[in-house]
Amino acid sequence: MSFFKSLAGIVIVLTLALLQGCAVTRGTVGEPIQEDAVSAIKKGKTTMAEVVSSIGAPDRIVRGNDREIFQM
Repeated sequence: MSFFKSLAGIVIVLTLALLQGCAVTRGTVGEPIQEDAVSAIKKGKTTMAEVVSSIGAPDRIVRGNDREIFQM
């Protein structure tokens, strides 16, 4: 019985250690983005300056997959 308690403790500790880095968040920051401003953005044509001019500056810029991601 002591073996199973030890094994259960090890499994719980390992599970908590593995899940420690996993987090999902969702939320809204700042003002809502207008649909017409978004529809005016054309992939490969609209510049970053034009995007900032039409919908405002991002709250944060993150690099991911060799791209800059604007978080509004």
